[in-house]
Amino acid sequence: MQPCGRSRCHQCHDPARCRPAGTAAQAEDPRQVPAYVWLVPVALTFGICLLGIGRAVLWQDELATVSAGTRSLPDLARLCAHVDGVLAAYYVLVHVWVSAFGASPVSVRLPSALAMSAAAGVTAVLGARPFDRRAGLLAGLVLAGLPAASWVGQEARPSAITFLLVAVSTLLLVRAVDRPVTRRWALYGLAIVALGTMQLTTTVLVLAHVPTDKKIRFRIGLDAYLPPAARPAHPHASGSAASAPAPTHRRPSGRRRSKR
Repeated sequence: MQPCGRSRCHQCHDPARCRPAGTAAQAEDPRQVPAYVWLVPVALTFGICLLGIGRAVLWQDELATVSAGTRSLPDLARLCAHVDGVLAAYYVLVHVWVSAFGASPVSVRLPSALAMSAAAGVTAVLGARPFDRRAGLLAGLVLAGLPAASWVGQEARPSAITFLLVAVSTLLLVRAVDRPVTRRWALYGLAIVALGTMQLTTTVLVLAHVPTDKKIRFRIGLDAYLPPAARPAHPHASGSAASAPAPTHRRPSGRRRSKR
């Protein structure tokens, strides 16, 4: 049934189908998401992360962050060449931050609070794309209320920045699949590279980003680079074994006797 173009009718029984042309496309564009959808989760997450951010003493891993951030760049390079090389990018960021704002517990933990707040905003935008602004706002608020969010947001370690890069790369992937142009794919690739430099093990996120729809994978040319075992099964793909009807077993029928 074609959409009738009205806001609601008694024939379609589906308000989404009755929207005027272009309404759904505008709702999916993150630039069309109202500012409050992501600003409220950002502000709430930041406020929660600031509660008692300097109360707890720095624990062992945070002390390692302070030790690395207060070194000179040559000393930091020698440290990363022997220990914690996978955290070199994070330590460089901490070095720049500490040089500007000091190495107090509140100062070294503040980048994590900012990153977690930004991640809540990106999550809200992601939630608003396939659904609506209320779903996006709810997604951001749920993330803000998670105890793990405030815990990571008050820790001077790379987890919060890594979470932000995961959310950003996912949003960039959705945008690239919607309109697969070179610039959007380049931004997604840069986000994955930044994610890998921040925490190498998180690059397995690429496997979760592989679209499950065969048509989408074919559209972006992904099937040509994936081994068969890595291609997600799609039960509704045309011609697949999953969509083939199950064979029926019938008793062999003989020639019926004609009634006399």
